[in-house]
Amino acid sequence: MSQAFAARLSISYVGGSSPNWNIVGKVYDDGLTSWTAVDVTTGDIIVDESAFFGTTNRWRITTINSASGRDLDCVAVWDDTGTEDANGPQPGEAAIARVSTNHTIAEIPTQAFAKISENVQTRLQNIDTRKNIDVIGGEVNDGTNLGSGAGIYTSNSGVHLQFKSLTYSAPISLTPSGTEVQITSSAEANTASNLGTQGASIRGLATTKAGVDLQFKSIEAGTNVTLTDSTNTVKIDVSGGTGDVVGPSSATDEAIVRFDTTTGKLLQDYSSNAPTISDAGIATYRNNVLVTNSGQLDVASGAFNVDGSGNLTAAGMALGSDASYDVYYRDGSGDLARLGYGTEGQVLTTHSSSSAPSWEDTASGISEYTADSSSGEEILVKATGTGVTASRTGNVVTFSIPTGVLLLSARIRISGSNLVTGAMVIDLGEGYSGMADRWVPNCHCFREDTGSTLATTVTLSTSDYDQVTINNLNATTTNMIIMNL
Repeated sequence: MSQAFAARLSISYVGGSSPNWNIVGKVYDDGLTSWTAVDVTTGDIIVDESAFFGTTNRWRITTINSASGRDLDCVAVWDDTGTEDANGPQPGEAAIARVSTNHTIAEIPTQAFAKISENVQTRLQNIDTRKNIDVIGGEVNDGTNLGSGAGIYTSNSGVHLQFKSLTYSAPISLTPSGTEVQITSSAEANTASNLGTQGASIRGLATTKAGVDLQFKSIEAGTNVTLTDSTNTVKIDVSGGTGDVVGPSSATDEAIVRFDTTTGKLLQDYSSNAPTISDAGIATYRNNVLVTNSGQLDVASGAFNVDGSGNLTAAGMALGSDASYDVYYRDGSGDLARLGYGTEGQVLTTHSSSSAPSWEDTASGISEYTADSSSGEEILVKATGTGVTASRTGNVVTFSIPTGVLLLSARIRISGSNLVTGAMVIDLGEGYSGMADRWVPNCHCFREDTGSTLATTVTLSTSDYDQVTINNLNATTTNMIIMNL
């Protein structure tokens, strides 16, 4: 008697969904071989019967999750003709069997199916017959590559058709989906263009694109032009002509060349006094220099400059024995003359048109003297009388002004180790209460060595109206502070 595997399967649970169904049940054998769940293998066939629909369906085991004694937990897929039952295997009584070329279901003792309906037993017995019919009526499949390109079909192995796999490298990429393999490329569609505005003096080298080939014009050397290729560059050299200059038969050495007519090909000489440029670059003009059309004449790198409107700018004076703080004036002959600086306190006095201006002592009744020269300072005052004194304590300078004396101006010179940083307070005393505001717009600070103005500000005290404050003093240089009433 044949020992082909066949038994009952009592299905207690069905889970999952198409195509993979999870089946849980118990294996029973009413025959002589005592089959259990551990005898079940992948590929075995489960045939269930739906009492409600009156149908039988065939399923093939693909995975055995667990098998112990009669308990079986497995995964099965549809293995029948027609449309798969959407509800999957049905819980209840079913059959499980293994079909081979050596045994047929008809050889299996009917005791194995004693509790299975006649319909299920008949279907199991016909499994081998249908399998044989399928083989007899089936085709021997093969494949072929169409067209003249590279083929992807290689051969068949049994019932398997074998195809080559697709590989790729950047910029190609492959994206598989359920029914397709999409081939994409990130490569650019290169083109070429000529920059700049094309015209008579600008010509582009890019022409067209033929397939993947960018085409450019070649460079051709003309008269007196040579081309030299290197790895990365093409060098263009232009050599001078060998012809003679068309012009006068003789010329003045170092004379500045000028054109004759507007052709740009003829040169002409001067009738006299030709301007020249020496080998050292010194230009010599023997007549007047005329600047027209709002032009500008610059001499010695801007030391002397006459603009297009005839204004003299950036001019330095050098009349002989010049010194800082000199005064220049026009003398009786129309020439520029120098007046040296005067002594302390003198004023510039004019004498109508009879003589040159001069420095004169101040008018009678006005006194100029040193109010204080201690502690490294020198405080000079000009007043309508004498007796004005001054002293400095820290950053505060205090004046003492006698009754009836009017302080006209004061000059405070601070130097050495007594330089001031930040602010200095000027206290004019009680007699000047309410008058200190006249000092605010007339107080000036500058460097003694260069004469440059310091970036100071002067403010009036809001609590004591006889005081002013000079802000932003710089202790890194000598300060001269001048206050004029």
